[in-house]
Amino acid sequence: VNPLGNPVAVTNQMTNFGWEYVDHCHILGHEENDMMRPMCLAMPPAAPTSLTATRVTGSVRGIRLNWVNNSSTNSTSLIIQRATNSGFTTNLVTFNAATNAVTYTDSSVVAGTTYYYRVIASNTVGSTVVPGYPTMTANSNPSNTASAVAPP
Repeated sequence: VNPLGNPVAVTNQMTNFGWEYVDHCHILGHEENDMMRPMCLAMPPAAPTSLTATRVTGSVRGIRLNWVNNSSTNSTSLIIQRATNSGFTTNLVTFNAATNAVTYTDSSVVAGTTYYYRVIASNTVGSTVVPGYPTMTANSNPSNTASAVAPP
């Protein structure tokens, strides 16, 4: 209820703060929220493993990736990197996959081109909705590299 006696609606925002910590100052008479400072700590998820790349022909032409997702419980996204060299320095492109994904088909390939792929699990914690709360992202190490030649 506000000072005029009218009801006030409060909406809670569900936020993943990862490993949440709060600094709190205990000065008598200063127990308001403005004396508290939120911090968050993002832990890197486990890296995906056993990545394979296979040519796909037929109605959907491209390269299908399969991997073992070792981080489905503490990752918030998966990032797939594609390049035309094994050092991932030439024509680097990124795609996003669902957090619990174990497969992805890249249909944006050019026929006859060799592509190299790797998958990275990402964990973002914090809030972009609640003012004053921080965000932090930690990425896993990349998976192994897999390559395939795009089908004609």
